[in-house]
Amino acid sequence: MAQDEFKDDVIPAPRVTAVLNDGTAVLDADTTLWAGPGTATAERWLRGTLGAALGLPLPPAASPDGPNRVRLRVDDALEP
Repeated sequence: MAQDEFKDDVIPAPRVTAVLNDGTAVLDADTTLWAGPGTATAERWLRGTLGAALGLPLPPAASPDGPNRVRLRVDDALEP
């Protein structure tokens, strides 16, 4: 699966995805979740739903930068 194809499988489509050479994205016990301003509801939903389904804690990250991190941001350029 190409990187652009991965974006088509997620709604809303992410602006940026990082995938491995084989086209997969890995969520594991080391994956953290960083939530930017205005994303608290999405953060709670993602941690509760995806974390529970995968058996992962998805702990909060202190900053948006770093490996193995899901970053939630609001894109002000998009219409509501």
